Amino acid sequence: MSSENRDNGAGYGLRLREILHDKEDEYTVEEAIDYIGVGSFQYIMLTILIVGWTIDTMEILVLSVLSPELRCDWNLSLFQESSLTTVTFLGMTLFSSSWGKISDKFGRIVQLRLTATCMFFFGLLCAGAPTYYWILILRTIIGGLIAGLHQGIPLIPEFVPRSRRGTFVWLLNISYAVGGVFAVGVAWPVIPRWGWRVYLAICAIPASIFSLLCLWLPETPFYYVSSGRPYKAMSVLDRISRQNGGPLPPGSLDVNVVAERRGEYKELISTPKLTKMSLILPFLWFNCSFVLYGAIFLSTSVLRKADPCTGYTNPELKCHDACTRMDDEDYLSLFIISFADVPGIVIGSLTIDVFGRKPLLVGGALMSSIGSGLLMTCWNSRIFTTICLFVARGAINITFITLFAYTPEVYPTRIRGLSLGVCNGTARLGGALTPVVAQVLSAYRPQLAMFIYAVSAFISCILCLFLPETKGKPITT
Repeated sequence: MSSENRDNGAGYGLRLREILHDKEDEYTVEEAIDYIGVGSFQYIMLTILIVGWTIDTMEILVLSVLSPELRCDWNLSLFQESSLTTVTFLGMTLFSSSWGKISDKFGRIVQLRLTATCMFFFGLLCAGAPTYYWILILRTIIGGLIAGLHQGIPLIPEFVPRSRRGTFVWLLNISYAVGGVFAVGVAWPVIPRWGWRVYLAICAIPASIFSLLCLWLPETPFYYVSSGRPYKAMSVLDRISRQNGGPLPPGSLDVNVVAERRGEYKELISTPKLTKMSLILPFLWFNCSFVLYGAIFLSTSVLRKADPCTGYTNPELKCHDACTRMDDEDYLSLFIISFADVPGIVIGSLTIDVFGRKPLLVGGALMSSIGSGLLMTCWNSRIFTTICLFVARGAINITFITLFAYTPEVYPTRIRGLSLGVCNGTARLGGALTPVVAQVLSAYRPQLAMFIYAVSAFISCILCLFLPETKGKPITT
């Protein structure tokens, strides 16, 4: 090492020591983040997270176009087709809280890189799966890995000033539209020409890109403080300030509060407020996932029928409908529905930090209930059906995305990843159950399936009324 580098390193270390031990004025990590403000660091971080979340959305949409192909190629029953979706969500449910514990104990970035690398590997294996049962096993594993991608959410409240947190969470969910459009847009030309194996191999590539991009991301200063490493926290804050071109606040970093336990389940009910949140939020996540993915899978099952409200009425119809590949018109309708998230993203990103979280939580669930209910009118019109599915999916996604912003704000750093993992796990349980309604029940009693989704969305609307507002409030270490 040259003398100049040694001098620079010594000067940098001296600067950190001076900042940490200046007792004239103390500030918390959150106050430092607020003082530095939003700049290039946060926008680069957001772009990287969008890539990661695109994988999540894409892997779910993959199932909606893959299932009909496998049913035809391997002569699958209706139950076997729906099981492809169920095992994916089952994997998410089983592994979600485990990823949260890993994130809280070992760091957000370590966990994200591990998840992305494994997703790329198992995605390629899935493309080469020789039998239906191998597909089931691999999709279960991939489902467990998808759950790990959601641990990127704590990076936003831990890196973004409180005045912009909600906006950044909504901008992150551009990935829902990007992932959906990518999944359907690639499937449309690839599957009819080269088959589903090539399609799955292409869909595995974004995971490798995300793993490499995570090399740029530092661990969060909140995590370093909560784990008793203030010098590392100060180093990250200094990097953010230099990259954004703004100064750190005057004084020293307050590191007196250090969590003794991190990632402990009992902490979820350690206070009356946390107990209330831990009862309401997981159920809300369950309902939102159940309705959202129900709308996604209804899109393919309903659009493949001439009449959306006609179920199987005789063995000949059932046999004929058992293998119906998606045609260009089906792909086009699904492609349009994939843009259902865009209006909500625009509305949410512009309003969440102005009007708060609750209006979006309540309004999104209510509109989704109306959209699902209108499907029950059974207008024999592809345009009307597409519009109703568009509203049902886009509106419940407003509530779901807002929950992603809301949940990390009400839990302290020491259990933020765990709480997100638990909520995400219950959400994926909802996703695991929804194929029974969207793909099996809708084949025989379409109106009953639509009624179930409308009621579920309305229950979510009522529950959201009992949540406290978090706009502009500090998060706890």
